[in-house]
Amino acid sequence: MTQIQRPPARCSDEGRGRRKLAFVIVLLILSTLGLTTITSPAMAYTKTGCKWHSAELKIRTSSVASTYSTGISYAILDYNNRTQAPHITRTTASGPSWTAASGNYGATGWEAHAQWSCPLGIQANCAMKLNTHYLSGTETDVNDRIVWSHEMGHCMGLDHVSGLHHVMYTSATKAYNDGVVQLTSDEVNGINAIY
Repeated sequence: MTQIQRPPARCSDEGRGRRKLAFVIVLLILSTLGLTTITSPAMAYTKTGCKWHSAELKIRTSSVASTYSTGISYAILDYNNRTQAPHITRTTASGPSWTAASGNYGATGWEAHAQWSCPLGIQANCAMKLNTHYLSGTETDVNDRIVWSHEMGHCMGLDHVSGLHHVMYTSATKAYNDGVVQLTSDEVNGINAIY
C-alpha cells in the first residue's frame, strides 16, 4: 500500500494574508466614511475631502485691510507658482464664493479661521477671516503670508497636521516662529494630490 504524502499545511500564511486583506478593507471603508485619513508615510498632509470644480478661482479681498494685503498676495503667488492647483486671483468685486476679510473678531482663540461648505466633496464656498485681536499688523508680510496660506490651504482642501514645521500646523504663527516662510513640500504634495 502506497502512502500519499500531502504538502505541508499553509494555514498560517493564508490566515495572515486574509488578516492583512481584512485590515486594508477596514481602513479603506473608514477612510471613505471620513473616519480616518490614509496618507503615505513620505507625505505629511491630510485632506478635508473638498475641492473646487473650477480651474479659475477668485478671492474677494475688499474686506482685507491694507496692512494684511501684501501677505495675502504672497500666499496666492505661492499657491499659483508652486502647485498645480486651480489658478487663484484677487478681486474687490462682489460675486466670488471665496472671500477673505480681516477684522477684530475678539478673544475667539483663533488668529485666523476658514469656514467652508462642500456638498458631495465639491467646494461651494469658503470664507477666510484674519483676527486682528491676535495679529496686530506689526507682523512681517511673511508671517501674514503663512497665516493666509494656512487658511487658503483649508479652502483648497487641506486639513491640519500635527508637525510643527508645516503651514498646515494647527497654529500658523507657531509654524512661522518655527521657521516656515512658504508652502512646504508637504502642502505642495497635498494640493497636487487633490488637484
